[in-house]
Amino acid sequence: MKKYLFILSCWLLTLPAMAQLTKSYQFFDGTYKELRTVAKTTNKPYFVYFFANWCMPCKKMNDQTFRNAEVVQYINQKYVGYAVDGESRITEGRSLAEYYDVYFFPMLVIFTPEGKISEKIDGFITPEDMVAALKRNEKKHGEPNELTPMYDDPPQSGFIIPSGKGLYRLFYEKQESEGYGVQLGIFESYESVLAKVEELQSNYHRNIILHVDVVENKTFYRIILGTFKTRRAALTYSELLQMKEGHAGVIVNLAEMK
Repeated sequence: MKKYLFILSCWLLTLPAMAQLTKSYQFFDGTYKELRTVAKTTNKPYFVYFFANWCMPCKKMNDQTFRNAEVVQYINQKYVGYAVDGESRITEGRSLAEYYDVYFFPMLVIFTPEGKISEKIDGFITPEDMVAALKRNEKKHGEPNELTPMYDDPPQSGFIIPSGKGLYRLFYEKQESEGYGVQLGIFESYESVLAKVEELQSNYHRNIILHVDVVENKTFYRIILGTFKTRRAALTYSELLQMKEGHAGVIVNLAEMK
């Protein structure tokens, strides 16, 4: 009898931990415009959690941070939370990511009830750090400088057919010469470009730009990561790249690359 009472006691003690692992935060189900309306009406700050389907730290945050009982309880009481795939064109995720200079996944962007950014955090966030970040931004207020734009026109796209041995299929979009980027190298052969792109993609980089220039009848290829709306955002990404992957990048002004 004592043996069964001991087992029952152990099981009861584990119930809080089990609940903490299985409980998950339910993100706001609606559009970003509706989210802002709800936040302003209820006078609650809000955050947007940018993720990507291939992103392992994002999966870790989903399984740990947003299933943590303290995190879930705090968000439900004090915030309105929104999650978007930062690469999706089907939803408004990609347009929001471009507008708010989301240069890394996962990224958490915290806003005042009026819609002004109060903090941006990139990378995996532990439950403890999540609660701390939300607490320090909870009482901030302020109006944004401008409204979020919505993009209606689909990008121009097509396929590049490279020269050289092998079978390739690359999707590309027409890129405007504006904003900033992190240049990782200049190449003279398309095969070298493909090898570098393959390396970058294997490390989950999808924001790759190729600038083609011809000087004295010779073609040069610049591989750039971007784009970023500000030089500071590009510099932040470059610093992360150097710290996490050892890549030394050069900040370039895309307006100079026609």
